[in-house]
Amino acid sequence: MRKGSPLWIGVVFFFVGFCPGMWMPGLPNILRAQGHAEWIPWIYMGMPVGSIISPLLLGALSDGRIAANRLCGYVMLIGGVSMTVAFSALQFGARIEVFVGLMLANALLSAPLWALITQCALAYLHGREEKFSFYRVFGTVGWLAAGMIGGFYLGADSSAIAGLVGGVLRFPIGLLCFLMPHCEPLAKGKQVSLLAMVGAGSKELWQDRNTRALLISAGLIAIPMASFFMYVPLQMKALGIEKPTVWMAFSQWFEIPAMLTLTWACRKFRIKWLVLFGLIVSALRQALFAVSAETGQFWLIIMGLLMHGLTFSYFLTVAQVHMEKRVPQALRGRAQGMLSLMFGGFGSLIGVIFVSQLFDFQVDLQAETGWARYWWILTLVATAPCVYFLLRYQKREVE
Repeated sequence: MRKGSPLWIGVVFFFVGFCPGMWMPGLPNILRAQGHAEWIPWIYMGMPVGSIISPLLLGALSDGRIAANRLCGYVMLIGGVSMTVAFSALQFGARIEVFVGLMLANALLSAPLWALITQCALAYLHGREEKFSFYRVFGTVGWLAAGMIGGFYLGADSSAIAGLVGGVLRFPIGLLCFLMPHCEPLAKGKQVSLLAMVGAGSKELWQDRNTRALLISAGLIAIPMASFFMYVPLQMKALGIEKPTVWMAFSQWFEIPAMLTLTWACRKFRIKWLVLFGLIVSALRQALFAVSAETGQFWLIIMGLLMHGLTFSYFLTVAQVHMEKRVPQALRGRAQGMLSLMFGGFGSLIGVIFVSQLFDFQVDLQAETGWARYWWILTLVATAPCVYFLLRYQKREVE
């Protein structure tokens, strides 16, 4: 493929999904196997802490100074260093504090990746945003492939080797980012102040009622979703399930057909109902985990895993398309960054704190009791953004 071909967007999406897919589903069981289970909340808390500033800062840079495809390449290359060293430290028995610190650095660098690549894709598809799902689905396939490879061949549920492989892969993928179509800074030539870089220039995003409803809903739904990678693998271990990482990869299966049919869905239904569907599915997923804990039926967990992909497709991806269509052009990079900030930053940070405290209060990990109460409470929490979004998002004449 020649430089500038749009197919490079799909390739980069694939590996941006592949690299974290190698380690994130198995990390809780890796830490438990190494005697570091008490550090699970701290590590997952570090990720949103690191991502709170990063998306806004790099989003502002991509709007006014650096082409998003080049910035994505720099982020991949530098982040590859921190991720490789982090999992090397974990694999070879370094102090757990070293791993936590390096993962914080990795989160700071990696948080805006999805937003930057999304910006590149949507800039290329200008006026054809409904076709974005064709490129975004490559990220889903990458995550799915990583879970299978890591779970079956690299011992991702008990060894840090899978994470080390994911870190090393970031170096060649960083170079591939420079082959994507050039994404000209949308506010090129304008002065981007330090205040704008830390988000002061994002005030306009909150003045639109529908954009505000999406951003707040993203923060609210991230709270119960924080429990997914932290505790679902542990619940599967409690049920005696082998290779939880492989099963966690099943969470992406429904995302593939959902992404491929999203263009049709965007033409058939208004954004409001697509987003609301994604929010409702997220609440139903928590309920399935609760019923599984009560009955011991593993197939209910599988259904919940499959619904995870639907949530991302019909909430987060549609929200990204909304930002591209409804936000002024010069603010679109920052809009994608703000969405990432609310979902992966503030919402996830509050979520990690809340779900970890709730887990400690409700679940006895040694006796393997309390799982059902834990998930029923999170089901109630997940209904809040459904109600809020239904009431606050207004109908537009043209969707």
